Amino acid sequence: MLFSYTYVSHPLEKLHDWIRGVVVDVWCRNGGRYSVALLCSELQKIAEEVDAIDTNKASIFDDIRDLDALIQALDQPKRDRLAVMFNDSTAVDELCDGSAGRHPYNFDDLVAWDPKIAKKLKTFFYDLFDKHIKWGPIKKKLGDLKEHVDSFCATNVEGMCPYCGLEETRDENYKTRDDYDHYLPRHKYPFNSVNFRNLSPMCSTCNKSYKTTKDPISRAPGTRQKAYAPFELALKFPVFGVVLDASKLQALHPDDISITITSASNQDEVDTWQWLFGIQERYKGKLCKKRGAYTWLTSVLTDSTSYKKTPKEMLQIIRDNVTADPFRDDGFLKLATLEACESAGLI
Repeated sequence: MLFSYTYVSHPLEKLHDWIRGVVVDVWCRNGGRYSVALLCSELQKIAEEVDAIDTNKASIFDDIRDLDALIQALDQPKRDRLAVMFNDSTAVDELCDGSAGRHPYNFDDLVAWDPKIAKKLKTFFYDLFDKHIKWGPIKKKLGDLKEHVDSFCATNVEGMCPYCGLEETRDENYKTRDDYDHYLPRHKYPFNSVNFRNLSPMCSTCNKSYKTTKDPISRAPGTRQKAYAPFELALKFPVFGVVLDASKLQALHPDDISITITSASNQDEVDTWQWLFGIQERYKGKLCKKRGAYTWLTSVLTDSTSYKKTPKEMLQIIRDNVTADPFRDDGFLKLATLEACESAGLI
């Protein structure tokens, strides 16, 4: 990850807090008859609106009631266990940081806890994002995802995907928006379905071609690794190094290139990021393209003649530009490549 998003508060984030109350305070309570009055005041008001609609269609409140009956039939230790699993598995920033105080309970853990209820819980949380947040009384009360994206983009104005630094993101000036990615994948961590600490725009290539359903905090069952969180506070731009076979510059192949990406303070997170988004493959592919390494070098040499400067002076201008804006014309990658050309005696 090359930079972190700034978290943007929006009414939609309330839904996750409301559901946290449903899980921890209602479903996991120590007995007593279920009533809508147990829900937070906002959900109670929405329930009244739903009741006022003349329909036989099941609502979110029917699902809450039905799940309550199943969970309340369990003994108190099992209910307490559910509350712990919810709170730990939704602490996205702490899980990414590798905090020992949070365990990444996943769907398999839910199944081991109770297979029948686990499947119903997964459906309930999927429906929160796929249905309830997008239409009906909840959307009317909290707004919709498009409004959240517009608000998000108004604050996060870089216009570049932070997960790759190669593709632009789509904001309010486009008819369509980039998809929200469930950073901790919801098939594995369903409680994070509407957790906006776990949701952020991601370019289509990162989302659908490379990250897909990978789990940032675990590469294999029973393992755990550190990862940058979407709203990481401690992120520092990594250091890039390129070594290439100068004799093959006009027809580079990925095997002719070595790229190192390092961080003095967060190397574990950088390594996870490279694995998660196929960074080595994508960056090497960029250098091999027609407008990649060879074009970058020839532009420096041509511009040095046009502007009556030495190639090294042109390189210093690029270095200064990258300091000011590392994403302009793929500058962070271009600079590392040109410095490799300099080391090879081409500049």
